Amino acid sequence: MSAGLASHRPFATPARPPIGQHAALPKNTKAENAALWIGFGVALLWLSTVIIGFKAALGLVTLCGFAMAMIGLRHPLVGALGVSAICSVDALSRVFLMTTGVLRYNTFNYWLVLVILLTIPLQLRQKDPHTRILQFYVFILFGGLILTPGLKDGILHLLNLVSVFGLLAYFYRCRNYSHLWYVLGISIGTLSAFGGLAFFFMQDELSFVEARAEYIAKDIIDRNYIDPNALTYFFLTGIFATCFAIAGKSKEGRARTALLVLFAVNCCWAFLVGSRGGILVASACILFVLTSVRSNTRRFKFIVVGVLAVVIVINAFPNLRDRSVGRIDKLFDDQYTAAERTSSRSDFAIGAWRIFLENPLGIGTGGFKRGWANLKNTDGLGKRKLGVEKAAHSAWLKTLAENGIPGIIVFTAFVFSFAYIGWEQRHRGNLPLGLLVTMTLSSAFTSTQFQAKGIWFIVAAAIVFLHHRPRISQRVIASRSPGALREYPSHLRT
Repeated sequence: MSAGLASHRPFATPARPPIGQHAALPKNTKAENAALWIGFGVALLWLSTVIIGFKAALGLVTLCGFAMAMIGLRHPLVGALGVSAICSVDALSRVFLMTTGVLRYNTFNYWLVLVILLTIPLQLRQKDPHTRILQFYVFILFGGLILTPGLKDGILHLLNLVSVFGLLAYFYRCRNYSHLWYVLGISIGTLSAFGGLAFFFMQDELSFVEARAEYIAKDIIDRNYIDPNALTYFFLTGIFATCFAIAGKSKEGRARTALLVLFAVNCCWAFLVGSRGGILVASACILFVLTSVRSNTRRFKFIVVGVLAVVIVINAFPNLRDRSVGRIDKLFDDQYTAAERTSSRSDFAIGAWRIFLENPLGIGTGGFKRGWANLKNTDGLGKRKLGVEKAAHSAWLKTLAENGIPGIIVFTAFVFSFAYIGWEQRHRGNLPLGLLVTMTLSSAFTSTQFQAKGIWFIVAAAIVFLHHRPRISQRVIASRSPGALREYPSHLRT
């Protein structure tokens, strides 16, 4: 059993990471086989939705995720798998399960806050630039609560943000487990891929309006409606997990092919959701995989797998395919106004800029809704959404309006810090991953705020991957086989 899975050290006092030390060449362990069995079990569970129903299957996945997160207080790998699963299904559980007010809606956030309190020494020891910048950003948001006109919204916004430190604690404790990324890629990739199959086949039998009554207040009469910008992270989390597994290069052959299949299927689901922001993020992930695969043969295999997935998966749902294509075409159709093409995002951008000009230091964390409702200069804006409280639907706009110059500078530094570190570590082959995280955050925060746990999944995983992943020594690799050294990138041979 791996060291991460067998560790019984207290959760709050993990040892310092052996950064700079060389780890042994990864071996096939029981944990890897367990990942395959977990993926197989998850697939069977989702396929059973025709018998037990989609909500029951979702409830079982969520319950198992929380149980694994609790067990993870003692067994790090189990905990990492559990919180990753919850991050994946979070968009769905918020619609179908966590629907009885603020407390239940934030169940996962509260658990992660508890984990943060249990790992305060660990949190204080983190010195990577991403964590330090994010801690400073949290301090700015916390200060913005003092004068905010929307204290409740500000607290919830801050709560969604600080949850990333809880996820970071889980991943950090698995930093020495060489096959963490492969296990996550297979398990979470399968969870999202088969979950998408169950969701889209059962969608006509689901009633989202009954699950979330506030849709009625938003004049949404489609009984099968769910916010595509939220739903897309069910599949994007699976895509992110497979990207880390591919970047880890711990597996080849059939295992790599399985990862590519899961990646391609989840990309198809993300397209069928119809979120243009989600499609942009998935496109960045596709570019990352193509650049990560150095061999022309493997790249050709990936393209073949992708084409087959598109032909089989997307064409199986022609109505959803046409809707997604229509949403993309509408974005470039001059017959619509800018507000109509962007679902009023352009109006919110203008409003946020005008709020910023009136308050360069911000109106306070959580104050955008009130600021929009009381906006004085409404020239050129659509009248339908004026005079009522509306969310910014963008972390960029929300930060600009609520936290002003200090907030937007620190937030921008955080987003682009991953590309910078990737460039600094380009000799280790980490530039593509750093660029991927920066592109993902830049795109994601144009259409969502901090609720999506898939965003914080990629942030926490990237911090551990870039800064705390053990290296593989040249001596161990060379001792395995004469040609083994050629199978590993240069940053693992130094």
